[in-house]
Amino acid sequence: MTVRRVAVVEGEPAVAEVIRKALAEEGLACELCESAEQGTKLAGEPSVGALLLGLRLRDRSGLEVLRAIRERRPALRVIALGNASEQDLILEALRRGASDYLAKPIHEEELRLAVRRALDATETASRHAALCASLESLADALAGLGAAPESQDALAADLAETAGLVLGATRTSVLLADEEGALRIAAIRGGDHSAAELGRVAIDDSVAGLALAAGDGLWIDDMDRDPRCAGRARRGRYASRGALLVPLRGASGALGVLCATERPDSNPFVAEDLLLARLLALSLAPRFEALLAKSPPADEGNADEALRVELARGIAGALTAEVEPVPLLHAALGRIAELLEADPVSLYLVDAHGGELALESSGASTRPDRARLPRDRGLLGDVLRTGRLVALERPEDDAQFAADVDTPEDGAAGPLYCVPIAIRGRVLGAARAFIPAGRAPAPRTGEVIATALSAAVRNVLLYRSLLDSIDDLARARREASDRAGPIQGDPRR
Repeated sequence: MTVRRVAVVEGEPAVAEVIRKALAEEGLACELCESAEQGTKLAGEPSVGALLLGLRLRDRSGLEVLRAIRERRPALRVIALGNASEQDLILEALRRGASDYLAKPIHEEELRLAVRRALDATETASRHAALCASLESLADALAGLGAAPESQDALAADLAETAGLVLGATRTSVLLADEEGALRIAAIRGGDHSAAELGRVAIDDSVAGLALAAGDGLWIDDMDRDPRCAGRARRGRYASRGALLVPLRGASGALGVLCATERPDSNPFVAEDLLLARLLALSLAPRFEALLAKSPPADEGNADEALRVELARGIAGALTAEVEPVPLLHAALGRIAELLEADPVSLYLVDAHGGELALESSGASTRPDRARLPRDRGLLGDVLRTGRLVALERPEDDAQFAADVDTPEDGAAGPLYCVPIAIRGRVLGAARAFIPAGRAPAPRTGEVIATALSAAVRNVLLYRSLLDSIDDLARARREASDRAGPIQGDPRR
């Protein structure tokens, strides 16, 4: 849900009209509320991303309205409006949860800047909450699937149902590769047609075929305008033009495609949804391959599958329980360390200034990892360059191994997971885990770690961007205040 509407609850009609006109010039939809009751009701609508609240209203105290809004929708950013002489009232509003304030008379540029920051902050908070809820739903769904069904079509039906619940899509489908080099629709959820009625899909000229070749899947806002879809058949199956398509891949190659589209109220998919779909596909692909081969994959038995579910659940728990970067990453890496019995487990991000990799966080460990690493040598350098993960029992036997890069600080080599941290196809860093000697790392487990930690890092970057935005706003205010000179009684002084 895009949260770009602005609501104004202000007891002075002239002030409210100034606000409406100033925001209209910026293309922002602004709705003036005639009463506190109307404003409180409007604030509960998900598309409202900022509320400007006068602290002296005709029918109710502005502080009472603020309390009601915070109880109803705590993620909504509220900007308090007050006169410079109302310092105590403004400070009380900030104590009760207002994210910002503007002093009357309203400065139009300051108004626009504050509103845009509030809209961005509300959208970030809303997407964070939605991602946490979806990750919890995903972990619960994977844990509840139990043993694989007896047929690929039965498993496809489970996958389509689970994807619909996790992604909030009203129509989902699973297409599986057949022996004739095409994709057959094995299961479909929602819509007016059964899988049998829709038949097969050619790989060469279909959007599903395009997704089959995509490493990370496709996130499409508009199929009619996306150049990747030009000349590829949609067959008119879906009314919606936005879709997520994620390949199902096993050790033997491409198995099929998971598709999701048509969300309620035409809400578009976002980047987090693609990560969720990838996690779901990674978790269930081994089951499809096992059914295809009529036996469990060589390195992916039931214990490994249960481990991957627990890894996804553990990192999802960290995303749900923590917001600030340091405890969030520490909790996620700590869960990996616990489940894999790994020591150390570390996450590195590219330093924008020096170009090296800087240690961002480590899980609870007894062996320290290196504080900084080069980005162009060793197995780690290959992960950063190619975006491919490393899962090796004896990494020192690989030709690209570098002892001063691909080992912890003590220099002891051992079984290694090294996975890329990527957001929208751009590799921003890497995470690695050293597991006990004698164990063979499973590549699919590494894929789950990479996808889940990439989602965690994206949350961290969004949070830091929000803090930077707040700092930018404070700096702009100080500069504007310095130019205008001090205002008697202004609580900013």
